[in-house]
Amino acid sequence: MITSNGASFSWLDQLSVNEQVQVEELTELLLGFVLQPGVPDRWCWIPGVSGLFSVKSCYNTLLLNRPVIDLDPNVMTAVKELWINDITSKVAIFGWRLLQERLPTREALHHRGILHNPHELSCAFCVLVHEDCAHLFFRCPFSKKVWQAVYNWIGKSLSADVTGWHHFMLFGDLLKGKKRERYSHLIWLATTWHLWKHRNNVVFNGVIPAASSLMDDIKATSWMWVSGRLGHRVCFSFLNWCIDPIGCLQSSL
Repeated sequence: MITSNGASFSWLDQLSVNEQVQVEELTELLLGFVLQPGVPDRWCWIPGVSGLFSVKSCYNTLLLNRPVIDLDPNVMTAVKELWINDITSKVAIFGWRLLQERLPTREALHHRGILHNPHELSCAFCVLVHEDCAHLFFRCPFSKKVWQAVYNWIGKSLSADVTGWHHFMLFGDLLKGKKRERYSHLIWLATTWHLWKHRNNVVFNGVIPAASSLMDDIKATSWMWVSGRLGHRVCFSFLNWCIDPIGCLQSSL
């Protein structure tokens, strides 16, 4: 309620710390407010010079007030490499969030105050440890099995200890040459993307984790992305891709 003496509030539930801060900020905004009897209420967009709302003034206001986040230089390098790949927007955003470890894993949801029961934090695949990005995609026994199948498929290997941006960059180095590096990132993105989709199917649909079916999806998706990028230069079939992806790329680049 707003009166000539200021503002007063009543709440049905106890406020959280963040809500209390917001109430204090609102109270400060209302301190200079003066009721004028007989004057009709009207809306006024304060950031705009004319008092009228515009998308441009809203955008500029958001830019000025956005939080500044300092990213690790290594993560920044990986993100720049990520945006080069010709993939759908939702997969690119997924990869961007994964490299920054900002996907809604169970551990992340716990930190946001969404999950509270300790038994709800276990990895959806192995149910052994808490589920964060590093474990879910790289350290979980199930994910390691999938990655090993990918390594066997491409005839390459990586250390089992690397995760996140480091894994992304090293995987890109498996194919020598700048152009080929981008194609190996497509395979990396196809692998992590299907791991995430499979994890969600396990959580929300009760699907039993199956690495073999996941590999079929990874091969099909990476083939679709690579052939789409190569266009008329594609000189190999899907069957050839499933047998020797590196050889297929070397013959086309």
